[in-house]
Amino acid sequence: MIQEEKTCRTKERILQAAITEFGTKGYSAATIGAICSKYGIAKGLLYHNFAGKDDLYLACVSRCFDGVTAYLQGQDFGTDLQR
Repeated sequence: MIQEEKTCRTKERILQAAITEFGTKGYSAATIGAICSKYGIAKGLLYHNFAGKDDLYLACVSRCFDGVTAYLQGQDFGTDLQR
């Protein structure tokens, strides 16, 4: 496995853990320590990939927004925007 692929997998694992943690606890109650201990992620590894809690949260929001946007673009709403 090449390093770039390993880095992508690591980032994905961190993002999935953080999305779950932020989604269940909210921004204020979620902590980097809880994300790391609960999901078996080394703090150094998290901080190597993300600058901190704010950066991680913004990456999670971006990931969720992109997912919703992609879903909505795949729907056939026609001119009925209320749907």
